[in-house]
Amino acid sequence: MRVSCTSQLTFIATAEALDREMRARIDEHRRTRDASFHTVEEPTDLAVALKAVPPGVEVAVIDCITVWLGNLFYHQRVKDGSAPEIEAFLASLKAPPCDLIVVTNSNFFTLHTNPIKENSHA
Repeated sequence: MRVSCTSQLTFIATAEALDREMRARIDEHRRTRDASFHTVEEPTDLAVALKAVPPGVEVAVIDCITVWLGNLFYHQRVKDGSAPEIEAFLASLKAPPCDLIVVTNSNFFTLHTNPIKENSHA
């Protein structure tokens, strides 16, 4: 993927200021984020956040998918291993509004947009 200096960019922030430390971190990110980014702050519904990406944006950065998943657990949205927000986000990846960069703080995280088909050997 290539992004030109004149590209329109969107930053989708998932963090919530639930304590003083997180408030300070969010404030620092806001202060240091390049002004060329359009910012969407959405802690739980990434499908809605992607719909908020303005037309013409070439790249959106989702920061951070791990924090987003933690938010879903914190807000007790995950039931039986899934949540409507997860399903809606995965569905939105079939036709995203632009190229996406998904940030994670885990070294062992893999996001699959296509189901893995098992080979059956009879």
